Amino acid sequence: MKTITKILLLILFCVSAVDVNAQNFYRSRVSGNWTTPGTWELSTNNGSTWQTSTTTYPTSTAGAVTIQSTHNVTLPADSVVSIDQLVLAINSTITLNASSSMLLKDGAGTDLTMNSGSVITGSGTLKTDADGIAIEQTSTSCFISTPLRIGGNTSASNVNSPYRFDLRGTLTVDTLKTLTSSAGSFTFVAKGDVVNKGTIAGGNSSSAFSMRGSNFVNTGTINVYNFLFDTTTIISGAGDWASAEISINASGEVLLASNVSIKSTTFSILTGGILNPNTFILTFNGTLATRTFRVYGGGLSTSSGFIHTIGNVAIDLRNSSTFDSRLTIVNGVMTSRCETSPFISYFYNQVTVDAGATFRVDAGSYTAYMEGNFLNNGTVTGGNSSSAFPCQRRWCHKQWLGRCF
Repeated sequence: MKTITKILLLILFCVSAVDVNAQNFYRSRVSGNWTTPGTWELSTNNGSTWQTSTTTYPTSTAGAVTIQSTHNVTLPADSVVSIDQLVLAINSTITLNASSSMLLKDGAGTDLTMNSGSVITGSGTLKTDADGIAIEQTSTSCFISTPLRIGGNTSASNVNSPYRFDLRGTLTVDTLKTLTSSAGSFTFVAKGDVVNKGTIAGGNSSSAFSMRGSNFVNTGTINVYNFLFDTTTIISGAGDWASAEISINASGEVLLASNVSIKSTTFSILTGGILNPNTFILTFNGTLATRTFRVYGGGLSTSSGFIHTIGNVAIDLRNSSTFDSRLTIVNGVMTSRCETSPFISYFYNQVTVDAGATFRVDAGSYTAYMEGNFLNNGTVTGGNSSSAFPCQRRWCHKQWLGRCF
């Protein structure tokens, strides 16, 4: 009988500790544990008056919750709290201890707002746990350094210039779920490792995702309009890279850890950027629409690994660029061009044209120079009478099986 009584009292305490009244607002009173009622002040009249909470702490069933300036509220190890309408005031902190989880639910308005200097940190997990979640940062000085898991369709933005959402922890996007960099000139900046099993999207053509972490595993879909590599990143996975624009910027280097297929409209290596296939195959897939692979002057595609093209792919090797990867035109038409004077594309490694495939020098005064072996089992052609393909012994393989113009 005593045991049953203890269990009933424990259940009663747990029920009373969790606030189920959506009219109750909460704000932190002091720094302390989230699940300790005395950490909080409670308002039953929309914030007109406040009193110290003696029996309850906030969850997603309560009203708006604010972590006040300079306070640090901690989720104890192994605890789980559901919350929405959460606001971090200036210079406030939430710490998620080991194995703890904060689950963001979808409520009225923005579900998580972070103001200047606010931080969510710790080794626990911040998880969006419902569709329709909105996370908003309001300053460059606020950030999330705890692991972020997208378990529900989520939009993220920083509403002040330069409009960069700052995630310093790892990012996981669950299967069938979508992380959206909100419409507008918003950029989601990921500074930790990323595992994408779902979709990384953008609200419109001004949205971007900046990868500044060491590893990116993609088994889902990436279709945010602008995808930027801004540091050295190892990529792998059989997912779709379908952004309109993918760029390796001046501070970026991309290394493959598996074969990867690119379906983006344009893939660019900017000045100072490096693409290292790293013994693997990077395939540009132009089966459904023409894709463009562009290397700007000072950009580098290294000799370690392979570039394959299928379907219709244009390769634009600008003046002073270095394209040293081995190229195979598997099928379809690969169109070579250099859109900067003197309009000469240099292929420094072996080029292979498979049977049924075509190497085409684009119409105009474009020239394609082969500095490595050229193995042609298909067709070499030009767009018009101004196109050129210098066919000299030191550039062309002795077994010329196709047609050279």
